Amino acid sequence: VLTTVSETLSMSLEETAESVIRVAVSGMYLEVSKLVSRYGIDPREMSLIAFGGAGPMLACNIARELNMRRVVVPLAPGVLSAFGGLIADIKNDFIQTAYFDLAPGNANTIRNGFAALRSAATTWLRDEQEFAGDATLLYSADMRYHGQSFEIDTPLSVGDIENSDMDAMAAAFHREHERLYEHADQIASIQVINLRLVVVGAPPKPAFQPLEMGSGEPAPLRETEVYIDGSWRFAAVYRRENLAAGDRFSGPAVVAQDDCTTCILEGFTTVVDKHGNLILETED
Repeated sequence: VLTTVSETLSMSLEETAESVIRVAVSGMYLEVSKLVSRYGIDPREMSLIAFGGAGPMLACNIARELNMRRVVVPLAPGVLSAFGGLIADIKNDFIQTAYFDLAPGNANTIRNGFAALRSAATTWLRDEQEFAGDATLLYSADMRYHGQSFEIDTPLSVGDIENSDMDAMAAAFHREHERLYEHADQIASIQVINLRLVVVGAPPKPAFQPLEMGSGEPAPLRETEVYIDGSWRFAAVYRRENLAAGDRFSGPAVVAQDDCTTCILEGFTTVVDKHGNLILETED
């Protein structure tokens, strides 16, 4: 396929492959730009976490487009999501439709609704998940001012629920509304649309041993020619398992491991931290 495309475009295979990468990076740049613009995030102040089988290969390209100064490549990027699934907390959301005013007359409805959710959550955790460890219950409610067309998931304290403290629940909603939209209507009536409860079971987490300190100057396995930014260049090739904490090297370089390949562009310096993460930072 690549040969056909390169012949059609009258380009070399290398130029065609690099163009494909640029198109892919442009698409990712566009999607990330939408998110950071929506939430008012300056990517220059953030770190890019590269994981998955292909993430570390393209991370420097994406960081360069976003003007991000740091890339972090975990120890085993290709299986990071699976590993996270194995050690993650056991979590589930429970919801009950409400649709009534936040008023003293509905105090028992709120208290009984959360009691039913709590019973369902603990039954799910103990019986279905067979989890007998410590668990956390997080209470909230979808609420809105009368006349609004959207709800806000508002955290609530179990004490306010058990004590039927309507004023405290209303104050929690006003605070959340002001936090999100920078204003709140302290005298407006409030509707409760849904009651929510999140149960979180925390299983034991594995202990991670730090890497041994290295010399700071790792020996590359070999050198290879790579096509980067329109020209052939020599790049040092390292094996991930041979790197130690404190090792440092500059791009262009390639770090090979069984689950992925990390491509480090010129202008990035890499340092291995004590946890085995590759910390890539721009040199300017």
